[in-house]
Amino acid sequence: EPQPAPEAPPPTPTAEGTLVKTPLVHLLVYMLDQRLTGTALFQTPDNQNHGLYFEKGVPCKIRTGGMVAPLDRVLVEMGALDEASLRQSLMEVSKKRMLHGRFLVSRGLVDGGTIMKALKQQLVHKLIFLFDLAPETRYAFYADHNLLASYGGPELTPVEPLAIIMTGVRLRSDDPLIDQTLAKLTKRPIALHLDAELKRFDFRKDEAGVADLLRIRKMTFDEMLAAGVAQERVLRLTLYALAITRHLDIGGGRPPVGVTMRDRIRRSGVVEPG
Repeated sequence: EPQPAPEAPPPTPTAEGTLVKTPLVHLLVYMLDQRLTGTALFQTPDNQNHGLYFEKGVPCKIRTGGMVAPLDRVLVEMGALDEASLRQSLMEVSKKRMLHGRFLVSRGLVDGGTIMKALKQQLVHKLIFLFDLAPETRYAFYADHNLLASYGGPELTPVEPLAIIMTGVRLRSDDPLIDQTLAKLTKRPIALHLDAELKRFDFRKDEAGVADLLRIRKMTFDEMLAAGVAQERVLRLTLYALAITRHLDIGGGRPPVGVTMRDRIRRSGVVEPG
């Protein structure tokens, strides 16, 4: 089936800027914090266009301007498809002009659940690609418009935004904002926010070690470093990710980013009315 033309964006974006001023990690934190629904379009200095659709602050669909992590590669990587079946199906798909995932399911080569898993994995790969965009890339956000509705299949594949934010922090570890943010933190004991949801960050082993220290008691940066659970760089990046998502108790009384009232009620064991 030929793809319909992409939907034209409305004449004026709700918000716009460049990745110099607002790095993608911060854009993702903002979207999640405000629980925004809509499409962010990115235009690189060499005129490549990418789009990312959010629902209530959660990335759900993505379109990259070039070939990035095609679904067939993701399926092979996951071990869901072997190279021979893949070549065969790619030939047939190109003749039929059908979505590859749909074709594989219709032939019984891969089940629908696996395709959804692969689409989520693909979304993560493509988001990782966006973290590498030139800082001069311009973005425009169109609230309440899904400009990717006609692209690919209708499925939305929400991914955990806090895990993506952590991935972005690892990838942009040279961001000067990190040192600026941590300079404010290093002088006093650091505590976790009462409502922090650490599982959602998908921490690696040493990063989880940092978070576990914070569960025990308030600690200063130097005490954490002396505890030796992680190298200084890992310690800095983990604290930075927790700081920008308000998962540290820095005062101000607002809940952690991405943690809703419902999450907090559920965790406190209070039975919800109705």
